[in-house]
Amino acid sequence: MTDLKRRIPAAFLAAALLLPGAVHRALPITTAPAQQAARRRRGGGGGGGKKGGRGPIARPLRMGMFKPGKGAPGGGGARPRTPPGARGAPHEHPRGINDQQQKGHIKGTPQYDNRRKQGKATSTWNGDESYANAHTFEAWYKGTPDSRRPEVRVYDYGPGHVTGYSPQGQPQHKVKVHMNNEGMIHGHPK
Repeated sequence: MTDLKRRIPAAFLAAALLLPGAVHRALPITTAPAQQAARRRRGGGGGGGKKGGRGPIARPLRMGMFKPGKGAPGGGGARPRTPPGARGAPHEHPRGINDQQQKGHIKGTPQYDNRRKQGKATSTWNGDESYANAHTFEAWYKGTPDSRRPEVRVYDYGPGHVTGYSPQGQPQHKVKVHMNNEGMIHGHPK
């Protein structure tokens, strides 16, 4: 019997909420102050601002429903963990070479020719595509992360190893590697 007494007010409230607006105003239950207090606690205030965020992704992010870069449900999987020395890098291990950008620094490729036609200053590798790819991977793993841009690493091969040439034709001994959000890398002599 006591179980039935508990269910009656809940059933009455559920039925009252389905009635038209005139009855709602007559009921003593108001949810506006409670909703406003909850909104203040969540930090979901007005339109813009630092805390605000009324966009479609802001609330799920605040509620911890998903984390950026962790992959959508049913696709992609989780982002790999970043190495201790490279905090903030998009991925620990590269997923591959971004051929379009990498070939822009290899002499004789159409991408390199396009960069030159557009007047872009382009450093050039001191070898073919396999040379560039090997140096790019090595520089990513052995290089030093940039403190301001963790998706960039620079590796110095020393004065006895020429990796390529600057746009002005000077020999280069360093390799700079960039990683995009998908984990693809490309490098160029620096």
